[in-house]
Amino acid sequence: AQAPWSPNIQQLLVFLIADASGWAVTNPPALPFTKGQTERDFAITVQVPPETSHMLQGTLQVSARWRYSPGSTQGTVEPVSAIIYVAQYYQFSVGCEKPYMQVGPGQSLGFKLRLINEGNANDKLRVEVTNLKELNDKGWTVQLSQDKFQVPEKQERVLQISITTPVEWNAWKNDVDTIQLRVVSSQAETTGAISDISDYSLYIRQRGVSVPGFEPTFAIMALAGLAALFYGRRK
Repeated sequence: AQAPWSPNIQQLLVFLIADASGWAVTNPPALPFTKGQTERDFAITVQVPPETSHMLQGTLQVSARWRYSPGSTQGTVEPVSAIIYVAQYYQFSVGCEKPYMQVGPGQSLGFKLRLINEGNANDKLRVEVTNLKELNDKGWTVQLSQDKFQVPEKQERVLQISITTPVEWNAWKNDVDTIQLRVVSSQAETTGAISDISDYSLYIRQRGVSVPGFEPTFAIMALAGLAALFYGRRK
């Protein structure tokens, strides 16, 4: 406000008006200026709506009007503007329609894992089997279709996991083993940002005869043949 101060003027009041492209804005109260004051700091709070995309920008525009107190002289202040950049946040989830399966020893199976980007920008995810060495030492074979994914904002990718269970010398096996997975945002790691770390487990029950080279169907046929031969000799 460039109007001159007169002896009877005690204060100049500035009323701020802020707009942020429809986002919620909290205006500060009127700012009083006394004689000799040329500037004052003020704060305006803008609330960005939840899940706003990193690709969107907001514009904050602040205008003002002023008047003397006491007095009727008043005027306006030239508006100023600023750009609001929305920071990226990293959030994702992992899911599987059938995280538990049952197979016979030595058989193969597969899982389909969903990697869902719930953040507000594109992300790069990395998947690892944390107990892979333990599984390999026990004779398991675990293969991922890929271990790195680029997942667009609010979209998902499917990871296929192929598994072959080991064959061991057990007359009967009925055990549950776990495939332990960890999903992290490699993009967040690169930028030093805070991100989710998702640990997810798949469960496999091996149930059945576990003898290398043993075929139950052939065994039943062989037993039937021996029984028929024994019965024929008795006659």
